[in-house]
Amino acid sequence: MKKNKLKKQKLWIKMLLGISIPIIVILAISGGLIMSSVNSSISAITQSKLTSDSMFLSKQVSSFLSDYIATSQTGAGSTEIVDYLKNTKPGEKFAAKPEWKKLRASLINYTKIDSENILRCWITDFDSNQVITSDDIVTDESFDAASRPWYIVKEKANTIITPPYLDTVLASQVVTILSPVFDSATNEVIGAFGYDIQIDQLSKVLGNYKLGESGFILLVDENNKIIYHPNKELIQKDVSEIDISENIKTSINEKTFSPVEYVMDGNQYLGDVNQVEGSQWTIITGITEDEAFKANKTIRNIILGVFGLGILLII
Repeated sequence: MKKNKLKKQKLWIKMLLGISIPIIVILAISGGLIMSSVNSSISAITQSKLTSDSMFLSKQVSSFLSDYIATSQTGAGSTEIVDYLKNTKPGEKFAAKPEWKKLRASLINYTKIDSENILRCWITDFDSNQVITSDDIVTDESFDAASRPWYIVKEKANTIITPPYLDTVLASQVVTILSPVFDSATNEVIGAFGYDIQIDQLSKVLGNYKLGESGFILLVDENNKIIYHPNKELIQKDVSEIDISENIKTSINEKTFSPVEYVMDGNQYLGDVNQVEGSQWTIITGITEDEAFKANKTIRNIILGVFGLGILLII
């Protein structure tokens, strides 16, 4: 009697194991597949959002610059400025010309387009090797236009944006946007018209943009100098001086723009690298993987709870 009972128990256990183990395995595999699918979906959604944010911010920066670019091109093409430079001979001083008073008023009016951000506007004549500004800064005989970084405008014959530099008097970052002035008869670049612009407003726009709780935005110029970083102490530093993984530095150097995973300050980030249209600047966005996959943990715990309950019911 006892033997029959024992046999039935063993048979029951075998049947139970024969049914439950495959079910448990199927549940485990299903759970793994569901989690993998959830991870992939959330990663794709997060990456798509970061790319979208990066493109939006790139357009914001580009839009900030584009108005000044358009106005500098308008100034460089004005008959008043073209004739003034064309008729200035070597050795002739800008401020001594009888037309200067009228031109000075025009330059001042150009600054009034955005008096909050425009420090000054100015013209340079390459033939006479001099610069004069709306706020009456005049170069002397020691000035050498060809040694200035913006002199490349003559070679490029197109509008340029200089890398930002720190104005120590204003404690503000400044860029120069410069457009070539052409001799209409020869199409030769005879000078340039430009703006010196504070870009603190740009930093405010980037600083106010929210990328989740751990969101990060980095703006870098063509020389790898940091234009914007949440930590103001790092502004004007080289990217090589901050704790960020090599793949980001390579992307900036090689101008490869795409979604990216990187490490910064010991944290793993999902992000995107994008170019600012109309410039050689690069914008990088990112949020920590912990935040990106925060929802995964909740879903994983729910799935584990359901599967755990299922296994207990089977057993």
